Amino acid sequence: MEIDVKYSLFDALINWFLFTPLVVAFWCGTYGLIDILLFDLIDSRQLATIFVLLFGVSIEFTITYWQDKISEFARELTGIKFAFFSRGYNYVLATANICHYRAIQEVYDSIFGPENFGACVQTAVTSIVLLWSLRAGRNITALPFCVSLDSETENWFSAPTLYQRYSYLCDVIITVMCVWSLAPLHWITFGYFLDHVIFPDFPELSSAVSCLLGYTVVAVFSYYQYEIRNWSKYYDNEKRMITKTFLENFFIWGATAGVIATWKGLGMAIDMTSKAHPIYLNDVNISSLCLNVISFTLLSLCHVSASLVAKGAEMDGSIANGDGVEFSRLYLRHFYEDYIKKEKAASVAKSKID
Repeated sequence: MEIDVKYSLFDALINWFLFTPLVVAFWCGTYGLIDILLFDLIDSRQLATIFVLLFGVSIEFTITYWQDKISEFARELTGIKFAFFSRGYNYVLATANICHYRAIQEVYDSIFGPENFGACVQTAVTSIVLLWSLRAGRNITALPFCVSLDSETENWFSAPTLYQRYSYLCDVIITVMCVWSLAPLHWITFGYFLDHVIFPDFPELSSAVSCLLGYTVVAVFSYYQYEIRNWSKYYDNEKRMITKTFLENFFIWGATAGVIATWKGLGMAIDMTSKAHPIYLNDVNISSLCLNVISFTLLSLCHVSASLVAKGAEMDGSIANGDGVEFSRLYLRHFYEDYIKKEKAASVAKSKID
């Protein structure tokens, strides 16, 4: 079996128990900062929600619509300038993603509330069905099922629109407003569903069981990923595109159910820990700020800050050769390959100068 289809246990452990907690910590820290700086200071929650939503959507729209101009600007940067610009890009976009998510959650809570079990089930089902109908269901997953490496040799600033019409305004609007509103809505409501069914009266036990359940589901789907890939490739070769798309959609959704459970468990653990052991500076609680800054710094040093962001969208069933169900987890190998590419690129550039 080729190395590309081997399941790397060591890489999985790094992704699961280092990168995933750091990504969730960044989300928790940013969530806390949004609450402190906006929802706690602005008297009207509706006004705060509008502000948070506009900030998130405007950044996502700008990065998607003007991705070519951003890429052109970044090509002029080298060395430390590119490093700061690219990581700053990831930080701003990740913050915008979280603002968009936070606003969607606030709107849902104001209409239905997290206690409404029937509403969360119906909304979770409806949102994923709508994503599938848009052929955008594959865009809902995240760590620990996949990891995105900060790669300077690839198109860092690419944010493909759902239907591959890069200059088409409506396509950008569909990608940003529809896909990246329905995906958070599914995460939010499926998370509420788990809150109702996994020991709702015992937070510590709920957190532990959610982590155990989530990691187990992710491990199972990761293990069978390449078998499903072979089936997808077979259906692709047989031109059975509907069957292929259904297979990929349900596989990705099942893996994402484990991802959401993992995030729920880790998020609860981080939240309970930060409340039980807050960090103060001059009588000011800076726990959220510490989570935000420290987690992003560590992810950047590990060259995986791109795992924080959600941008662009890929169409269900559009990726050939079974690659539609292959999500990268080979961090160490890809890190080494990226290093080799950068060395070759530098060597070519130097030879042209000489």
